[in-house]
Amino acid sequence: MFDPTSVTTLYLQAFGLFYLAVGLKLLLDASSWPKMIEEFKASESLSFLSGLLVFVIGVCILATHQGWQGWQAILISLVGWAALIKGLLLVVIPKPFLSMSSVIIKNEGFVRIGSFVVIALGAWLLWVTL
Repeated sequence: MFDPTSVTTLYLQAFGLFYLAVGLKLLLDASSWPKMIEEFKASESLSFLSGLLVFVIGVCILATHQGWQGWQAILISLVGWAALIKGLLLVVIPKPFLSMSSVIIKNEGFVRIGSFVVIALGAWLLWVTL
């Protein structure tokens, strides 16, 4: 079996890369996000399948990482629970959930600031796992 510390490090590196990629997309193409959210709201099948995928990711994280000792383990567990809950919301009540997202995403200045925060978080997660 895997050493819990190596699994924690693997998750932190994966999250770091993911946040860097999303942050760069936010920074380089902030104007595309409102359109994506609207397309998401318009497609019930896309919302449902995405919700299932996010739910399964959350379940997999929680099934493989049960740690609550140390900030790294807590962070991973919180991300797992957040994914599970987000997936459920996308499956059960996609339109109200996505409507909240569209309000936030419509402010391009907020998206640009958020992109720097997400990029910094991704870089920091990768840095602490070196």
